[in-house]
Amino acid sequence: MGTRLLTAWAREGKFCLVGFSGTPSREAFIVSVLLALGFLPAWIAEGEFSSDSLSDGLVLVGSTLVLFIWNALIAGLVSRGREGWRNVRPTLLLVLGAVALAVVLIVGVATGRFEEGRGLSGIYLVAMIAFLLAVTVAVPAAAFLLGRTVIIWLEPRFRVYGYLVDYLRVMWVPIGAFAVGYLMIIVLFAGFYGTLARFHPGAFANPATGITEWLSFSFYAAVGQDFLTTAPVSVSARILVGTHLILSAGWAVVMFAAVMSSIGPRLDRIARRHAEDDG
Repeated sequence: MGTRLLTAWAREGKFCLVGFSGTPSREAFIVSVLLALGFLPAWIAEGEFSSDSLSDGLVLVGSTLVLFIWNALIAGLVSRGREGWRNVRPTLLLVLGAVALAVVLIVGVATGRFEEGRGLSGIYLVAMIAFLLAVTVAVPAAAFLLGRTVIIWLEPRFRVYGYLVDYLRVMWVPIGAFAVGYLMIIVLFAGFYGTLARFHPGAFANPATGITEWLSFSFYAAVGQDFLTTAPVSVSARILVGTHLILSAGWAVVMFAAVMSSIGPRLDRIARRHAEDDG
């Protein structure tokens, strides 16, 4: 029986046999794995995986993983009225797994295996079991409903980023070419500034002392901003800074015009395709 189930899982590529009919519960299993991994550093810090409590740590990881049974069942039940989930029924394995987890919880609390039930008896023990069962169902259901509501609200707002990927796929080469050219201009003029300061010591006030400072000065000059300390003083230095600024601005304008004329038709086709998909 187990071999047939594993073969079916591998063939279909999803855990549909432990989920609702026609709906995979793979996502619930992935969430449970991520929860276990997220708690793992805290459990290690608390010493749950030390040599004398390794079994307790493994039990914690295993219990977190099996919670995907509750997640899958509750997600299906609260989604029955939505499109794509109507007239679906939970599979037998999912129901049996959820019942088994509930039985384990009840027996563990009633026998004192779980500390929540230690020292309780009678009506207090029954109330504690009922409370734990209610929390086990209510918390995943509330979290699922909240998460679904947030996702439904965010989905159309994040859709624009999916469109952005299509545009960036077309524009990454021109953008990269612009960045490389702009950086080359900055590096080139940083060398010019350093050379001018070397052979004409009075060309700059508070001249830079290294290539890093000259690169910083060249960057600020390229964007038309004053550097913090270094400033052009002589006519040759001011002409050099002005030439750098004009060349940088011209590079941006010319490159932008060339890029738009080259990729404009492709961007228009992408925009029309997105409009047709939304329509």
